[in-house]
Amino acid sequence: MPATETIADAEALFERGPVRYFEGEKTVKVDLNDLAGDTEYNLYVAVRNINPLVYSDLASEVIDTHVPYTEMITLESVGLTSFSYHIMKPEGVTKYKHVCLSKSDYDYIVSLIGGSLHSYVSAFGAEATEDQTYNFDTTFFDIVDFRQDIYSDMEFIIIAGEVDENGQVAESAVKSLLFKTKKAGVAPYDFEVSVGNIGSMTADIAIEPEEGIERFRYLVASRADFDYTAFEGEASVRRMIIGHWDDLTNESTKAITVNATGLKPNTEYQVGIVGFDKELREKVLLYDFTTGEPTGPKPTLAVETQTVETPWNKAAFKVNATYAVAMTAGVFPKGSIDEVLGRPGNENLTAGDVIYNNGTQLTEQEVAAAMSEEGLVIESGELLPNTEYEFGVYAANAEGVGVSEIVEFTTLLPPQQGGELRAKLPGKIHCDDQRQQR
Repeated sequence: MPATETIADAEALFERGPVRYFEGEKTVKVDLNDLAGDTEYNLYVAVRNINPLVYSDLASEVIDTHVPYTEMITLESVGLTSFSYHIMKPEGVTKYKHVCLSKSDYDYIVSLIGGSLHSYVSAFGAEATEDQTYNFDTTFFDIVDFRQDIYSDMEFIIIAGEVDENGQVAESAVKSLLFKTKKAGVAPYDFEVSVGNIGSMTADIAIEPEEGIERFRYLVASRADFDYTAFEGEASVRRMIIGHWDDLTNESTKAITVNATGLKPNTEYQVGIVGFDKELREKVLLYDFTTGEPTGPKPTLAVETQTVETPWNKAAFKVNATYAVAMTAGVFPKGSIDEVLGRPGNENLTAGDVIYNNGTQLTEQEVAAAMSEEGLVIESGELLPNTEYEFGVYAANAEGVGVSEIVEFTTLLPPQQGGELRAKLPGKIHCDDQRQQR
């Protein structure tokens, strides 16, 4: 504990609550990884015998973290939802750039747009000229307003490097440090959860925390959404439930009834709850329920392939729908929908989910046209010749009940004349300086 706090004797240490219990060991090793830099602490140790109840003398040792900086990046302190680090300029360096973000976000961004440590900090790092300690608590933003919320047991990466005359960080100059926030303990409390008045699109969810839970956060989402997030680990599920720390709309300190609306009929849902006690230990609970059968008619879809002028780079489809209030459509490489459905964690997704999440949402006017007798003709964007594709369309009714249709097609090889590609077929060609219509 900080040197400003003291313990009188061994009995007082046990009453306060020891950091660690050890039984039977002669020698133990304790790793203290949540200390702050430039701080003096006292480490207290005592032993007691249960039968008879006898306390040892209280032993103590001073721990001083006033240690000179030797690296460009030094982790100063790490808490459950906070941390700080210090940047020391290398000798002779005028200015540097630095950035911090979650490791999973860094990996995702780099896989999406390419790059490396030095290119990332060059593009997104904040520039500074002095040695400095940077403190982060709960939430922070980088120079492009990319938001980062800090949760327990979350991995972050710090990247820093000296800036050259072009304002960039060279690959040879970049430094990085990986670390995790402190992992919260498990709160020894529980919740009483019940779900009533379940309809096709609604449910009343009663949540009552046991005494000891000071506050909790909750989230109602489909089982498919929870399973998808769970593939990244239990910590990701906790972060999903908690949400942004400054948004208190899903937080309560007492028993509540949540009136969930806008649900999909005949669908598995979960209520996710994360509770916190006074020591910020966490209790996670997932509660399952299934919505009722739909009451309205299910949408229908019919898709017909249409003739296009240039079938090597275009495709068109006429779509007729009934009972639809929202529709999404798109053209995808053949097999890509099945590939997404086959990924771990996506077992509860449907083809309609993939189309909905990756296609283009139709306007109200387009949905109305699809509902008419004439139907809606949807033309693709520019396609590659001699390539296999899938046209997918998804339609949902007012209750969110959805259906999808997928049509496979292959674009043609472009026509050729005299070794050159012709722009259109039928069209015009040159023959002996005279135009002929075909």
